[in-house]
Amino acid sequence: MSRQPREQALLLQVDPDKLHASLVCVESNTPGCFDNILGAREALQNHNIKFGINTSLLQETFEKQESMELGSKVVIARSQDPVEPVDGRVEFLVDVSGEAKYSGAQEEFGSVDFRSATSVTCVKQGELLAKIFPPKQGKPGCNICGETIPARQPKEAFIRAGSNVNFDAKEKTFTAVEGGRPVFADGVLSVLPVYEVSGDVDYETGHIKFAGSVVVKGNVLNDFNIEAKEIEVGGTVGACNLTATNNIMIIGGINGNDRAVIKAGGSVTAKYINNCYVECLGNITSPNGILNSKIMCNGMVRSTTLIGGATCARLGVEVKEVGSDMGVATQVELGVDILVRKLENLLEVIDGEIEKLLTPYAILLEDIKQYRAYPDEKKAAIKENFELFKDLKGKHERLAKRRVGLLQNATAEPLKEIVVLGTIYADTIVRTDFCMRNFNQAINGPVRIVEDIASSTMATAPYSQKENKTELAEKA
Repeated sequence: MSRQPREQALLLQVDPDKLHASLVCVESNTPGCFDNILGAREALQNHNIKFGINTSLLQETFEKQESMELGSKVVIARSQDPVEPVDGRVEFLVDVSGEAKYSGAQEEFGSVDFRSATSVTCVKQGELLAKIFPPKQGKPGCNICGETIPARQPKEAFIRAGSNVNFDAKEKTFTAVEGGRPVFADGVLSVLPVYEVSGDVDYETGHIKFAGSVVVKGNVLNDFNIEAKEIEVGGTVGACNLTATNNIMIIGGINGNDRAVIKAGGSVTAKYINNCYVECLGNITSPNGILNSKIMCNGMVRSTTLIGGATCARLGVEVKEVGSDMGVATQVELGVDILVRKLENLLEVIDGEIEKLLTPYAILLEDIKQYRAYPDEKKAAIKENFELFKDLKGKHERLAKRRVGLLQNATAEPLKEIVVLGTIYADTIVRTDFCMRNFNQAINGPVRIVEDIASSTMATAPYSQKENKTELAEKA
């Protein structure tokens, strides 16, 4: 009696990148298949597979061949991955963030004790700032054909010594040449000089304009201005102008009397913000509340209360209460890029100026004969206005191009939501570019107010403290 042919066999399947090879269970009439270990070894040899073969698993597969399901596969040869290299790194031995730290808990706004706030780190001359650890090479791997898989080349640590910093090439260390505030930005480690005022900014000090950081131990009195890279005030700020290219921290608070102007290229932190204009590209944090102020923020606004005034925040708002039970009109606009908004306002002004220039001459543009009949003095005036028109048109085109560039190069999507942990009161208006809602009655939280494009309104949504904290950390 002749032997019946097997109904199924095995086929060698090789990864195109030569990283692994498998035996696949197929029907016995499949071209190239085999039903014994000799056939498998011959197939491995034909494919030049000679590394990473699991011989015991190969033998075991043929022993269980008849019980395998069609299409199932067993990996019998694997490559050896390269050992990853260790990239070069920089270890900072001092805080170079430029942000103030708090010794107390900050989970709830009310528990923040601003008297416990520490100053931004300052270093002494000769102090060690950072150390470079060089990269380490990895080890190559091997594919199943015995060919080398090269390891990735490690990356060098990218850091350069800036102003007031010395680099020791032998020790790979950075030290401060002068005392000041350490800052690491765009791959450059620098020490900024610090101008310290032991008391108040008043008639004795005058206005302060300083290229580095300014630290005021006392208050900034009405009508005195500070312009610096970073500003820290230990007391309160009155009706004055503070302008910083980086962060502003006011341990007391701001009593602006509707005249204070606070502008920062980074973040603004103040115990309270009353009756002033605040503009910043980072976040605004005010543990004791914001009252009757205009806020323009490209980051997130966080406060216990937001009463009166108008607040624009690109990355959302988190607040305990919005408005008040006294019916104080309060406006909140979400998802606004303040740089784009300022350009749009400028473009609108220029459009108006262009219209004023062209309106008197609209008829002349249609009938050139009237222009030719004018006296030379009037023609000269028209030509002068035309040159002004060309200048305005050129300025309009440049600003419009900048606006497009800002929109295209935005690093984060706007967050069009406000988280209200307590109450949002009546007479509060919340809007975005496309949606608006005027709250006619109070709503108790915690609740999220989010954009609902379909209904062109701001809808309420559930609030999860755990999820929200994660989202806020990522967005901020």
